[in-house]
Amino acid sequence: MPAEITPQHLSKIAYVYVRQSSPQQVKHNLQSQQLQYDLVDLAKAKGWSPEKIIVVDEDLGKSAAGTTHRHGLEKMLAHLCLGEVGVLFCAEASRLARNGREWHQIIDFCSIVGALIIDYEGAYDPRLPSDRLLLGVKGTVSQFELELFRKRAQDAMRKKAQTGELWFSIPAAFSLTEDDRCEINPDLRIQQAIRLVFQKFRELGSTRQVHLWFYREKIELPVRDSHQHNHIFWRLSKFGTIRHILTNPLYAGAYIYPRNKTIIRIVDGKPVKSVIITPPEQYQVVIRDLFPSYISWEEFQHNQQLIANNAAMKGRMARGAVRKGEALLVGLIYCQRCSRRMHVRYRASTASPTYTCRSTIMGGDVKPCPAFQSRRLEPAVLTEALRVLEPHAIQAALLAQENFQQELVQKRDALSYTLEQARYEAERIKRQLDTVEPEKGFVFRELTARWEKALQRCDELKQRHAQAAVQPEPITEQERATLLHLAKDLNEAWNHPATTVQTKKRLLRTLIKEIWVQKREDASLLATIHWHGGVHTELLVQRIQPRRARVKDDLSRELVHVIEQLTSCANDAQIARVLNLLKRKTHEGHAWTKSDVAQFRATHHLAAFSPEAYEKQGWFNLKTAAKELGINIMSVKKLIKQKFIHATQVVPYAPWVITKAELDKPELRSIVKQMQQRQKILLYNNPNQLTLK
Repeated sequence: MPAEITPQHLSKIAYVYVRQSSPQQVKHNLQSQQLQYDLVDLAKAKGWSPEKIIVVDEDLGKSAAGTTHRHGLEKMLAHLCLGEVGVLFCAEASRLARNGREWHQIIDFCSIVGALIIDYEGAYDPRLPSDRLLLGVKGTVSQFELELFRKRAQDAMRKKAQTGELWFSIPAAFSLTEDDRCEINPDLRIQQAIRLVFQKFRELGSTRQVHLWFYREKIELPVRDSHQHNHIFWRLSKFGTIRHILTNPLYAGAYIYPRNKTIIRIVDGKPVKSVIITPPEQYQVVIRDLFPSYISWEEFQHNQQLIANNAAMKGRMARGAVRKGEALLVGLIYCQRCSRRMHVRYRASTASPTYTCRSTIMGGDVKPCPAFQSRRLEPAVLTEALRVLEPHAIQAALLAQENFQQELVQKRDALSYTLEQARYEAERIKRQLDTVEPEKGFVFRELTARWEKALQRCDELKQRHAQAAVQPEPITEQERATLLHLAKDLNEAWNHPATTVQTKKRLLRTLIKEIWVQKREDASLLATIHWHGGVHTELLVQRIQPRRARVKDDLSRELVHVIEQLTSCANDAQIARVLNLLKRKTHEGHAWTKSDVAQFRATHHLAAFSPEAYEKQGWFNLKTAAKELGINIMSVKKLIKQKFIHATQVVPYAPWVITKAELDKPELRSIVKQMQQRQKILLYNNPNQLTLK
């Protein structure tokens, strides 16, 4: 018996810890697994009885790098801390831990309870300095091995990626040759479906709208099975599938590495790995035109910019997606003063939407940025845009007719490929059914049900294909003349009921890159249109004030005076409350809100309430006065009512204003002191009060 092992150790439990890092190792590295299980024989040879030996193999297939939750190790450490464990058996230090924190934690626990650590090389007592040093070196070497393995693997992958030959998985639209070259999937149905995605994005300009179109038309898309990479299945459109197709550089023939990257976050005190898409500026390898593509690199870059502009809540410079709102220039207008993108605000009471800058309602002493209604700026911009479009109008009209016919052909082709695939599946199931004897009831019934389901799908697709195959009536000469007339008169085409708001917005975004608006001293607006292509156009339009928060002319001057007084002692929310208590209404007859007050101040150039200026004047409100005196707010109100404190209000219901000198009066301090001591004082004499005798 080795000298380090005592009867006390033998009387306790001996844990044999078995672990392999991945499910692949558990499945294929059977000799390494058996070597760890053989530690049971070593424990018996060291003197432990079989009933004292417990094998912990719950962590098979889990990494010891510190990012995976290991139930087996936690259970073992729990019994170790209770003093029930005499020894830990492991094939090597890396089985227990691959990071220094967990390894030294295990050593500390063993040292406290007097447990040993035994591997094939010897037995170690963590309480002995020499053994502890040796165990520390083993843990450091184990951690170094992990980092070395990781670095070698990353270097090897990077080197292979530089030649464009490193593939983890590829979309269903592509296939790999035997020499790891990527090529377009030879399946024509897959090709047609993928090309249709890009075609619809060119027309609709929105990832979500493309998804909705595919889902509405019930056109399926190919998806590669994440578990069986050689298997491709078809399903109805999902937003993530459409987005993956539109944002993956592979479809533009470009090889990039790394496509994804792993980040580690601390959640509930534990590291959690997350996989995110690598930003383009962090690509380590970019090889363009490496293999055949569905779109060009230039179109891919344009699509990414369009998707970024459609993003909501992605920073102040993002345009946002095209929606159903009436404002046609939303996402295009920028404030010349603060460089922010201007937002649109809708109210049922206003005749047209209002473009406003965020700084208008931020408050403070900052000079507000301009706000204006769309009905004056948009006509000027539209007139200029239609003037630019006019030379190409007839060509665009004929192209629109051609695109309509092309869309019908694409839908029909997609259904043709789907129907052909469904017929093949039905024939395949029929051949399987013919090879099964009817006596095998369960198999025969299952295949029969599958065959009937496949036939039903074929019938459904036949009906849809027949409907799509019906050719629309050719355009008549009268319809063609009407189309060309609309092309000549763009104003009539623009205002035609069939021209949707979304179409108008997409057309304007195609022509205009951005519009910068500057407020001039004469109350007009200078709009600079930046066209795609680099040409700029300046428009001078008369600025109109928003109708929000307007009052009638005969009351406007008085209201300006009231709000100007209130800004000295109240913020916008308090001012709105006071105005509502005074039963004052906005021009539209609505109750006042914080935003109404802010807009009114911006229109009439009134400064916002400044807490710093309020304190500098030495003024107190009810709350700060109560804090200064050390009493509650109700007591302060009572003292004001009984005229022990002189307080003022700029208008009824406005916040009370109390000066510092008023609070420092000796007689007031004396009364407050008595109130704090809860003594009964007579604040006033009531002549009707009776004396109790």
